[in-house]
Amino acid sequence: MTKFRYGTAVNMISHGSDVTEYKVRREDGKEWICIRPERHYSRLEHDVREQGFERVPEVLFGRQQATCRMDDDGLVWYADFVNQDEIYHRTLHDPNWFLRRLEERKEIFDNCKSKIKDFNSRIQDGDLTKETCIEYLRDWERLNSELFPYMFLALLTDEILIKDFRRLLTSHFDTAQATEILDDLLESEYSKNAIKGGYAPKKGKFFTFPPEAPYYPEGEIVLNRTTEQESEIYEKMLSSTVSEFWSSIDTYIRYRAFVPLVFQISEENFYVMRSLSIAMNHIVDHVGEYLLRSNLISDKQEMLRSDLDGLIAMIQEANFE
Repeated sequence: MTKFRYGTAVNMISHGSDVTEYKVRREDGKEWICIRPERHYSRLEHDVREQGFERVPEVLFGRQQATCRMDDDGLVWYADFVNQDEIYHRTLHDPNWFLRRLEERKEIFDNCKSKIKDFNSRIQDGDLTKETCIEYLRDWERLNSELFPYMFLALLTDEILIKDFRRLLTSHFDTAQATEILDDLLESEYSKNAIKGGYAPKKGKFFTFPPEAPYYPEGEIVLNRTTEQESEIYEKMLSSTVSEFWSSIDTYIRYRAFVPLVFQISEENFYVMRSLSIAMNHIVDHVGEYLLRSNLISDKQEMLRSDLDGLIAMIQEANFE
């Protein structure tokens, strides 16, 4: 089953999720997990994201904040974090919880998209004073703190849910028809608009010098995706025994309602966060020119090895005339 994920055609069944793979180790009497162990963060990237990662259990489940730290290889480790199985179960069996989080998430992501539009406008106009750059870098940290907890509505479970939904469908339909049903339901406005506009996300590091062109994420989450085969699905399940029917239909309704939403959340996560990172890459690249002229750095990569406060201190010291 080929779908567009993050602007790239992939086989959703064999693709797997690099997000759901993680390392585990015990240290200081705690279990530490590293999600996405192939992703290595710079000190600056980690610093602006750290608070957002730590807030995930608090925002999603009302629990104490997680502990987050980065090792010498740029891998980020968490203790007292959220559990993949719990998010999976809540998604399918606690719809009030999921829909409340989705409503909260919409306001935060809409605000971030508005800020990205403002960032991009200033970048393209070249209207970036020292004070504006500092303000936008602080905004970056704040937006990450707000966004990251709600990214985990999909970040750990999206492709597991898709595979389980497909397994349910293939128990009633042949593979081709099950794939066709999923093709109808798993659509993303963000991917369609990106492909239509010719945007292809670059692979590799988020921060590069020079940065890629600014991008604005166009799209919305559609609450009720439809398939023309809906009536046939119910008819097929009605042919089962009574007990099998009620078990199958209950499971189908849960997957049918929430898997398309989780898929779209995952796509929105990618495009919004990618666009925010690109905008901030431009801000950091811009201030790097003044730090170089002021002999505060010898290479722009040095900024990525600084924390946010250290970078802002250099910007305040630099001559922007």
